[in-house]
Amino acid sequence: MRLRGWLSNLLLLVVSTGVSLLGAELVLRLIEPTSPPGTTYGRPVQKNSYDFRDREFAIPKPADTYRILVLGDSFTWGVGLDVGQTIPKQLEDELRRRSGGRAIDVINAAIPGTNTVDQLLLLQDRALTYDPDMLVLIYNLNDIDFKPVLAPSSYDEGTATPVVQIDPGDDVTQWSKSSGLRGLILQIEYHSALARFMVPRAGQLLQRAGVLNSVEFSWVAKVFQGFTDDNPGWLESKRALEEIARICKARNVPFVIAIYPLLVGLDDYQGRDAHEVVRRHGAATGVAATVDLLPLFENKPGRSFWINYADGHPNAQAHRLVTEALLPVVQQHADIPRSARHPPVEGADK
Repeated sequence: MRLRGWLSNLLLLVVSTGVSLLGAELVLRLIEPTSPPGTTYGRPVQKNSYDFRDREFAIPKPADTYRILVLGDSFTWGVGLDVGQTIPKQLEDELRRRSGGRAIDVINAAIPGTNTVDQLLLLQDRALTYDPDMLVLIYNLNDIDFKPVLAPSSYDEGTATPVVQIDPGDDVTQWSKSSGLRGLILQIEYHSALARFMVPRAGQLLQRAGVLNSVEFSWVAKVFQGFTDDNPGWLESKRALEEIARICKARNVPFVIAIYPLLVGLDDYQGRDAHEVVRRHGAATGVAATVDLLPLFENKPGRSFWINYADGHPNAQAHRLVTEALLPVVQQHADIPRSARHPPVEGADK
C-alpha cells in the first residue's frame, strides 16, 4: 500500500509538472514575437539585387558621390527594425545633413549570420563593385564562429575548404557551439520557446551564484574565451581582417572597425579582454580607426537594448547610440566637412 501510494504521488507529480510545462510552452509560443514572411518582427524587409537590405546604387559610382560600405552581421542588418533605423542609414542621413547636402551613400552590406570570413568573401565577390571610398566593419564578438565549409574562392561556393588549415587530428569541436552538451541544449532551445526563455536566465543565475562554472552552459562565456590563437575561428577572423585591410590599403580606402559588445551582463562585463584583443589586432593591421563601443552600453541593463524580451539583437536606441559614436570618426577619416563640433569618442584609436 505504501509503495502504491508513493507511485501514485510520483505519477501525479510527473503529470502535473508535465501539464504545467506544456501550458508554459503554449503560452510562450502564443506571446513570443514572430517574423511573418518578408518581415523582421513585422517590419518589412526589402533587398536590392546584391541581396543587401538597401536600395539600388548606381554602378559605376557617380563622380560626385562619396560612398561608405558598412559590413557586419545581424547586429548591423537591423533585426526588428525598419531599414531607416539601422546604423548605416542613420549614418547616411546624418552625414548628408552635416555636409550641406553633399552626395553621400552609406550602403548596408551587413548580412545576418555571417562572420568575418563571410564578410571578406562578400566584399571580394560583390561589394567592391560599389567602389567604396571608406569601409566600416561592425565587429560582433561571435564573428569568431568557425565555419570550415567556407570556400576561399567564392562566397557562393559551398566546398569544404577552411581558410585556416587545421592539422589532422586537431580537435576543433571544442570551439563549436553546436557540439557537446551545449549543442544538445541549443537543439532543445531551437524547438522550445520555454527553453529559449529559461536557459539563458537560469544559466546566468547559476553562474553568478558560483554553482555553474562550465562555459558549455554559457555561449557568451565561450565566445569571450575564444579569442586565442588556439581557436581556428579567431585565426580565420584575424586573417580575414588582415586581408580586408590589405584590400583597403591597395585602394586607398580608410578602414574603420567598430567592436560591438554582447548585450548581456553589462553590469559585470567579462569580455573586456576580447575587445582588447580585437583592438590590438586592428591597430597592428593598420586600420584607420578602431572604436570600442562597450563604453556606450557598460553598466546599463543589457535587456533595455534588446529588440524584444526574447531576442538580444540591438533595438533602435542601441543603433542610435552606435551611429552617434561613429559619426565623428567617420567624418574625420572621410574628410567630410562638419557643420558642428563633436567630442572625441571614448575608446577610439585614431
